[in-house]
Amino acid sequence: MRADQPKAENQEINIVFMPKIDEAQKKLNDLLEGNDDGREEDVFLNNEPQAGDGFAVPRELNDRLVTKDELTPIPNEPSKAVREEEETRPLYERWNDNFFNNSKKEDDLQETALPATDSVGPKVDVQEEKEGVDEIKAAADRAKEFIKNNLNLINRQEELNEKIKAMERERKEDQIKMKAMNLGLGYINLKGLPIVAEALKVIDEGTAKQHNMVCFLYKKGEEIRLATTGMDNNEQGLVERIKQDYPGLRVVVFLTSEDSVEAALKLYSALPRRVERIDDIKVLEKEIETFRLEIHDIFGIQEKINQASTTEILSIIIMAAARVEASDIHLETEEKTVKARFRVDGVLHDVAVIAKENWGYLVSRIKLNAGLKINIQDKPQDGNFTLNVQGSPIDFRVSTLPTNYGESVVIRILFYDKIRKMSLDNLGVDDYNRAILLKEIEKPNGLLAITGPTGAGKTTTLYAILHKLNIQENKIITVEDPIEYKLEGINQSEVREDKGYTFAKALRSIVRQDPDIILVGEIRDQETVEIVINAALTGHLVLSTIHANSAAGVIPRFMALGAKPYLLSPAINVVMAQRLIRRICNECKQEADLTEEIRQKIKQVLETLPEGRKNVLKMKDLSEAVFYKGKGCDKCAGLGYKGQIGIFEILSITDEIKELILSGEISEQRVRQKALGQGMATLEQDGILKAIAGITSLDEVFRVT
Repeated sequence: MRADQPKAENQEINIVFMPKIDEAQKKLNDLLEGNDDGREEDVFLNNEPQAGDGFAVPRELNDRLVTKDELTPIPNEPSKAVREEEETRPLYERWNDNFFNNSKKEDDLQETALPATDSVGPKVDVQEEKEGVDEIKAAADRAKEFIKNNLNLINRQEELNEKIKAMERERKEDQIKMKAMNLGLGYINLKGLPIVAEALKVIDEGTAKQHNMVCFLYKKGEEIRLATTGMDNNEQGLVERIKQDYPGLRVVVFLTSEDSVEAALKLYSALPRRVERIDDIKVLEKEIETFRLEIHDIFGIQEKINQASTTEILSIIIMAAARVEASDIHLETEEKTVKARFRVDGVLHDVAVIAKENWGYLVSRIKLNAGLKINIQDKPQDGNFTLNVQGSPIDFRVSTLPTNYGESVVIRILFYDKIRKMSLDNLGVDDYNRAILLKEIEKPNGLLAITGPTGAGKTTTLYAILHKLNIQENKIITVEDPIEYKLEGINQSEVREDKGYTFAKALRSIVRQDPDIILVGEIRDQETVEIVINAALTGHLVLSTIHANSAAGVIPRFMALGAKPYLLSPAINVVMAQRLIRRICNECKQEADLTEEIRQKIKQVLETLPEGRKNVLKMKDLSEAVFYKGKGCDKCAGLGYKGQIGIFEILSITDEIKELILSGEISEQRVRQKALGQGMATLEQDGILKAIAGITSLDEVFRVT
């Protein structure tokens, strides 16, 4: 095809290599001058291109004459080694190089575009040159699109790989399910399952990793659930050891995947490094024992804490609280420190200040022992743990509360030995009131209600009464929130309002259990009032507590909660109000000086004392009475008081008071007047009589009344 022939539209331009030799160049120049007969052209065009030739020519020029200006010199072809190295490079790198090379060629072509005429050759078609540029641009665009499409392909490949991995994990889980079925075990997937610290502590971290086994559920006193990747002899031995460590608990084993166990093992990192198992209770007991001989009162606690390591602070606090028989430990966060306070015999005492930097570990260890979630700090939590301190079991009830400076913790301390020794004889009920109380609790049915503020000893009094009534002929059931002490021979049920198990629901079930005596921890609402009254009217002796300021205030309180007068009147037998006061320490008791004003006040209070109780005065004139106080010594931790005793007022529901209830014209003042006229001794009177007897101080009596 001749050079003047028109170029086919959209004809693809391919690049081939031509020989780069002097002879070929000479022949080409002759052809370009156009004075040949065509034979040389045929010979020239029929030559096969060889590797390493130095010219690139459009393939379409095989059919026509080529001008010199249409030829573009290109670099020599790379060697075989270079080509092999190029082929081993990642595809995306070669795509990028091609793209940038094409762009560079496009720029070079635009810069070196020839004019329409040239001194060394005929005219070049400018339009055709532009079309070549456009084709290069189009090729670059196609390269860009190709890269984009292949990047999307890579992303889709990654997604596909993730799906394949997920399918593989699912396949493995299915295999574990089948294996569990064959072994007669359960199956569990631990991923995403919340596991509390108390469960993790059943198996220490090292043992868990060694056996690929974790405890994911621990129900105190009920059940332990374990997850493992296999059940060979070693794992079976570990399960048997756990059964021995937790006698009486049901131990259930589940199979799980290695991925699940690995996820669960990561949770150990949230536990304090020093404490690694439920054996922390034993560790804590040993630490406490080391301080038993070093701590005698609350005044040396600060010095001990200042000298102690972070891990010893909790042991010091618990040992000190047990030594002084504190009922509560208060750990209150402040801006820069944490204040430690003990409630001893009903009164709070500052005992120490703890550095804020030690608080994180301290509260974590408390939570760990109490079975609380360590990582939850913005919500209240409740838990408990039991320790043997000085040879006696002590129950610790833990409550956490988020505050503006961090979590504050209160630990309620319940001494089991105290409740075992508790009876009506050592409660502080004198002969006069004891006679009334014994008469009422011997009745086969009716309601006994006790009132008093929190910490007044109401539960202790109820347990002392139950101890008296706990004989073979009686079936006793309690419903409490929570169960304060475990009593032998008595069925105790704990309210769980968060799960819908309320006092009312529990009572409905209890009355179908054929009980003789029912204890209801607290009467809070109309529904409970109605069920309690109904039980008292249908052959059950019911004991309960209710919040009021005095014994006389209990009747109006029942009415306010919706009790019907015609049902309350025959149902209620007796009402007690009580407070706790501190006993003077017998080791440091000394006589107290009283002002004449105080003596006149005492005389005025005792003027209305019932005749049946005046015989305890043993004196004709109150001026002869001697009162005492405590100086403070080692035995009482320097407080002057040791132990507590109750003061009481007992209101018998006589026929006159029943008529007052039925009249509907009920008030605390009217009930009180009736009760005093019938011989009821008030709280204040009972307290003063105990002060005269040298049991307590007048300061204590006036403090609580």
